This record gives sequence, structure tokens and C-alpha cells, in this order.
Amino acid sequence: GAQIAKALGAAHAAGVIHRDLKPDNIMLTTRLGDPDYVKVLDFGLAKMLAEGASSVKTAYGVLLGTPQYMSPEACESKRDVDHRTDIYALGVLLFQMMTGVLPFDGESMGEVLVKQVTTLPPAPRGLNPRIPPSVEQVLLRCLAKPPDGRFQTMAALRDALLDPEAYLRGSPPIAPARSVSPGEAKLDVKTVLMPGAAAA
Repeated sequence: GAQIAKALGAAHAAGVIHRDLKPDNIMLTTRLGDPDYVKVLDFGLAKMLAEGASSVKTAYGVLLGTPQYMSPEACESKRDVDHRTDIYALGVLLFQMMTGVLPFDGESMGEVLVKQVTTLPPAPRGLNPRIPPSVEQVLLRCLAKPPDGRFQTMAALRDALLDPEAYLRGSPPIAPARSVSPGEAKLDVKTVLMPGAAAA
């Protein structure tokens, strides 16, 4: 996980947001005797930040990514999606690695999108009691619904993964927040999946 964070941190420093982080795009290879050297692949959906810009501009109604790993703001197809969308996606990936299940899944794309925006993730330790409480807090920080509630950089996430106990000592535990109702989420699945449908 720390290796993935380091790779994405380098991409972010170069003005690139991956936007489609998922297991298919994480490969392990042997390098310098390390059999688990991580490579992050497929920047096909990556967006280049304009010089001096702080976020990516995406047309309303354009859905980019794999729903199970998309941040709430990406699921809502917001115009401004920044590097913190990758922090959320890495949180989903780490959650899956440690529990064996996705935090948000469903029988349809629309169901997954709504859950990403409105539903809090299940407690990781409820699915795998062997996860230390400090690591659970790292996961929950990654999966905060508002971008401001997450780690703000991949470097900060990497540091927390390398020393979760130190992270927990310096950060108050995340208090459970109420779920957002579908009405409050302002997520129109028809508009996201079929951008022209709202006007029809």
C-alpha cells in the first residue's frame, strides 16, 4: 500500500491524477531482489492538471472510472475532481486487500454509485478482527466522503501506512458520521449514466 501511495504521489507531483485505480492496474514484479515491487499501470483516464490549477475540470455528466473504486465526487460527476479522488480509491483498494470484500458493491452501476455517495463504509475490523485499530483508522480516513476529510496528500497516507500507530497518536479517531440520504446527495443516476436524459 505504501508503494502504491508513493507511485501515485509521484504522479500527482507531476500533475497527473490516475482516476481509475483498481486491482487490475496494480502489478507486482521482481526488482532488485524484491519479489513484491509494485507498478501502477494504465493511466488511460488520467488527467493532466493545467499549470497552476488545483483541480481537474470535467464536464458535468461525464462518468470516469470503475464505480466500486470511485470517490463520491467522481460518482456525482462533479466538475472539479482533484488528486484526493485517488486517495479514496486507494482506500477502497486497501479495504478490499484487508477484508476480502469491497466496501461498496451492488447489482447495478447505479446502486454502487448511490452507495458511494450516501453510505458509510462498514467497519473494517468487523470484517477482519486482525486489522489493528490504528490501521482501521487509516482506512476510514481514506474513505471519508468529503475530500477535506481524507488524507490531503499521498505522502501523508504513505507515512500513515508505514507507521499507523504514530498516525493514530497524532490524529483523533474518526467519529461515525451519519449517512447522507439519497435526496441530500443530489445524485441523479439517470443524469450520470445518460447525460441527455435529464433534459428529455
